[in-house]
Amino acid sequence: MAEDSEEGVNMYHQMEINSEDFGTWNSASGKLSRKVINAGASSNVSSSQHQSQVEGLTKRRRKLFANELLELEEQNTPIFTFNQGLDGLLGGGIFPGTMTEVVGPIGLGKTTFCFQLSLNAQIPRSLNGVDGDTIYIDTEHSLNATRIKEMTSNFVEHCNEVMQKNLKQNSQHRVPNELLSEEKVMSRIHVHRECSEIEDLVRVILSLESFLQCNNNVKLIVIDSIAFLMYTEKQTFASQTKVLYGVGQALFKIVNKFSVAVVITNNMTTKFANDENMNSLIPYLGDSWQSVPNQRLVFSWAPGNVARNAELISSSFRPSGSISYRITSAGFRN
Repeated sequence: MAEDSEEGVNMYHQMEINSEDFGTWNSASGKLSRKVINAGASSNVSSSQHQSQVEGLTKRRRKLFANELLELEEQNTPIFTFNQGLDGLLGGGIFPGTMTEVVGPIGLGKTTFCFQLSLNAQIPRSLNGVDGDTIYIDTEHSLNATRIKEMTSNFVEHCNEVMQKNLKQNSQHRVPNELLSEEKVMSRIHVHRECSEIEDLVRVILSLESFLQCNNNVKLIVIDSIAFLMYTEKQTFASQTKVLYGVGQALFKIVNKFSVAVVITNNMTTKFANDENMNSLIPYLGDSWQSVPNQRLVFSWAPGNVARNAELISSSFRPSGSISYRITSAGFRN
């Protein structure tokens, strides 16, 4: 296994619709297999206090039952990023009950980061993971079968290696049925790609509640990306703002009700000034979206384009800061 892949696990102890197609990656064919979920989603959504999902359980002043203790533990277990600096910046990783926006120009690894999270969401609880499924909404068709197989193979090999090492060191720590396989890991990533218009994305988001009620092990929802659908359609500013507000409200309802982590990618666009030397890159979705996520990660090139930086800004929970990261054959790394 590549050396840089051994970081991560070791370092931590409607519009109404009738149906939506979610798929899972088939490790043998490298293609998307489909299954139909009856959605029947309602378009009634409301806003609520998103931060309470992360902190609320810790503030209860009464006795907890055993199932509530398990729920409390799961609420406070993050999804690791496999970058020690970024996990530290985020307070441990991507936490349930939060919405994170990943912003950056094309080619900086936003999709690789999102797929890495989809894999890391399956880290077993014996390795301090959340052991959950992922819903991956791939509007740009950015997921590449070869790349997915490469990252999945590395992830499976690494996790199994760590579990077997733990087993040798602790004879009581037996996990004979917990070893991962590529097929099993890919089958737990539910992919949706039928989004050619923003209305399609809205339908899918509104169907998520019904899907999550039938699949209560989902810990992560990825939308890669909203911006792509917005700039492929001609919309007025007022219309775009209305759509974004509705999407934000629907996602926050899901975040609060099901305590899942939501990660959304956003592209950059050029803000022109009178002096062309003053032109700058800004997030495509603009000010109307800026206050929706709990936190924003901005991916950029370091001076000289020899290294990549990730900067945490606008976080409801953590101070700002920046780290460097690499995109390797194994995925997202230090």
